[in-house]
Amino acid sequence: MLVVVPVPRGGRKPATTDFEVSFGDLMSEMPRSLRFPPTLPRRLGRHGDGQQFITRGALENLVTFNKDDKRVMRQLEEFIEHIASEVQGEPER
Repeated sequence: MLVVVPVPRGGRKPATTDFEVSFGDLMSEMPRSLRFPPTLPRRLGRHGDGQQFITRGALENLVTFNKDDKRVMRQLEEFIEHIASEVQGEPER
């Protein structure tokens, strides 16, 4: 099951929905050739249950970091768009 946590953006652009997604879910959706920058561990958050989450911004940075592998880049972009559309489809609380 995909674990997505919508994150309010505060004063930033309201047109862009921000979210966090479970790191394990990301890994299950991506090919093994996905590469990570050395700074990624600092960008992973942890929730109360100890599960690691990665933010939309960090996912977008992964797209840039993997620009040499077009297949991985395309899969990451599709993954981000899919989750963003799911989050936008949820009613406001």
